[in-house]
Amino acid sequence: MANSKHAHYRYNLMDECFRNKSFNKTDLLNFINDRLKIEYDGESIQLRQLDEDLKVFRRKENGFDAGG
Repeated sequence: MANSKHAHYRYNLMDECFRNKSFNKTDLLNFINDRLKIEYDGESIQLRQLDEDLKVFRRKENGFDAGG
């Protein structure tokens, strides 16, 4: 669960992406990893973590109710 420590940062990045651009999952993962590597000294996430983050975005309770 080491990657959860930057969850808030990842959610902000995802929000930025969804508001301003259209991303497929691979491009979204690459964008987030590029920013994480810069901000947090080479850290990155896997596709599985991105899927979990997207579930949080879609959740109505304790999430963002982002639809989808």
